[in-house]
Amino acid sequence: MKFLQVHTFYQAYLDRFYALNPMLKTASFQEQIDALVKDGFSGIHMFAPYMAQHGYECGLIISNNAHSQAQWLASNNSPLAFNKANELEIVRKQIELFDPDVLYLSDPIGFDSKFVNTLSCKPRLIVGWRAADIPDRTDWSRFDVILSGLAGIRKIALDLGAKSVENFVPGFPQWTLSQMPQIEPVYDVVFTGSWTAGQHGKRNHLLTQVARASQTDSNGFSCGFYLNNGRAALPEEVISCNHGPRFGMEMYHTLRSGKIAIDARGDIRLKKNTGQTAIDVAQNETMNMRIFEATGCGTFLLTEYFDNLADYFEIGKEIEVFRDEKELVDKIRYYLDHPQQREEIAKRGQQRCLRDYSMAARSAEFDKIIKKHIGDKAWIGFNSIILKGVTIGEGAVVGAGSVVTKDVPVYTVVGGNPAKVIKKLNGAAEPKPKQANSVSEVHTSSESVQDPYDIAYRWGWDDPKLRELIYLCYKTPDFVENARRFYASGEFAEAVGILSEMGQAPDANVRVLDFGCGNGVASYSLARAGYQVIGFDSSSGELAGLGAAKKLLGLDGFNFKLQHADANCKNIPFGDQSFDVVWIREVLHHIRDLTGFLKEVRRILRPGGVVCSMRDHVIWNEQQRAHFFQTHPFNHITKDEGCYYLNEYVQAYENSGLMIERTYDPYATIINTYPRPYDSSKIFDIEAAKARQTGNDLYSFFAKEYVQL
Repeated sequence: MKFLQVHTFYQAYLDRFYALNPMLKTASFQEQIDALVKDGFSGIHMFAPYMAQHGYECGLIISNNAHSQAQWLASNNSPLAFNKANELEIVRKQIELFDPDVLYLSDPIGFDSKFVNTLSCKPRLIVGWRAADIPDRTDWSRFDVILSGLAGIRKIALDLGAKSVENFVPGFPQWTLSQMPQIEPVYDVVFTGSWTAGQHGKRNHLLTQVARASQTDSNGFSCGFYLNNGRAALPEEVISCNHGPRFGMEMYHTLRSGKIAIDARGDIRLKKNTGQTAIDVAQNETMNMRIFEATGCGTFLLTEYFDNLADYFEIGKEIEVFRDEKELVDKIRYYLDHPQQREEIAKRGQQRCLRDYSMAARSAEFDKIIKKHIGDKAWIGFNSIILKGVTIGEGAVVGAGSVVTKDVPVYTVVGGNPAKVIKKLNGAAEPKPKQANSVSEVHTSSESVQDPYDIAYRWGWDDPKLRELIYLCYKTPDFVENARRFYASGEFAEAVGILSEMGQAPDANVRVLDFGCGNGVASYSLARAGYQVIGFDSSSGELAGLGAAKKLLGLDGFNFKLQHADANCKNIPFGDQSFDVVWIREVLHHIRDLTGFLKEVRRILRPGGVVCSMRDHVIWNEQQRAHFFQTHPFNHITKDEGCYYLNEYVQAYENSGLMIERTYDPYATIINTYPRPYDSSKIFDIEAAKARQTGNDLYSFFAKEYVQL
């Protein structure tokens, strides 16, 4: 699956980073992202670099970084210029190009449901993280999961529309330890963090008291404060201790430079409109990142007491706490006088952090959360709601629009509001046609149970190893999501664009035959684009054939017609010159008589009409043909797969009186590269393809009737 994280950085950090690294301003987008990750800023939140080890294809966007975003725009030939007004639009384009399965918005305030609603792509799972202030009237209704270590925020997230929540803490980037020299403490006490008048009143008071205590003649101690205070005024005592903000690796170095690192939480509120009192959402809990950053660095942590701290560390053995300013100062002095006890606690704290809260551990937990809510082992239908604490079992299917209030057992289909068990599914065993079970049997007949395509895709859906392939083929049991996802795909947009260039732009008077329409995703999409459409298929299946396509009639207000086809396709039952476009996606390689079939296609094509056959399997030698049939996951059931040499396709077009105007090789268009993104820098090496012993290549052809001049 594809995992994309969108994050924002402090502008003060970005300004400092590029001031120190001016040459990076003109580096490529990915080079800049890699350099920022390596610098460690917000490293505790940067999950994208770690999810690859769990099998994801990963991407990371720093939405407010003018320099990396400008390079992305340039490399993608975008006319946009980066500025604050265009920030959301640029990120939208980046997300749509990446087309993630999992979209992780670690700033769900700047990128809330209003932003999500602008996306043309439909991620399978949208996740947010929050442990800070929440503006009033925030909308999280488009988020499948909100992560937070604060119970108050998890409760409010559900009130704000999130479908579910998970208790979650970020992870310490363990790699930073290898980047830190052996630093001997230069201060007795260090603090690094923000100082603001509105949010950190209690923290500011505590820091002021520590600064005053450090400056007493008797029993004083040294302090190093590294405050990001912006324009906020500092007390005189604090000014004498302050060395200015430190970010990224410099921040980790400052934590290591103290014998004791202190921490206190700021206010975390649900902000109300002017004149209304903000609501304290954190209450007796904390989720300061410094708790994990300090312990991860191996520094003794003395932090403000909150009820949930004991959930993460053993107080008195792995960290130490204070409840008021007197206890804070007293414990500073006590542990400065007892270095062995202090160092033993610091060592145990670091061991606990690296064991339980390293990025390796937390990314594994993130992967489990993804798998729980969608992943490879369950299917969550479009617009479904899963209540807090509910677990979806392996292989389960939740119907679109369901409200799940109870745990769903493994291999069980549920649907409705509240969701009820519809049926039990078989596991991932090899199918037997007369005994196969499927979600499609919710609405089935004895005829459709025997449909080989239904059996094949049903079996694939029940097999965790093939479920991702079924999803990519738009053949999941969630017919509505399949159709909307195909309509929003870059592949469909590209195909319609080519048809338009060839004189068949969307119009109610342009008749399209969707030959081999299957479950109707293209018929729906073509009708939604503005064409007059007939879907035509020999399969009546409820999952992969006309039975499924019927369920899309009228979806979103768009209609098309459906007609059953004879399996041999020798005579297409339409009059001469009936259609302006014959749409043939992933079908031509199934046809046994290419020339005879294409002659029929030419017969029903109007003058100036276009035939588009897309994503057809091309082989270059007989070893590849053998490998194709040996490895195809469904041919042992459907027994109708096929592949041809390139010249066989071309010759069939010519012999039928059709002239191919556009031939697209495997790298030439997203139509063929899907599910991989289109990369204009890649060039297909036909000689290397011919030398391969395995594999095959996808080609697409756009043709018109041959006219002799």
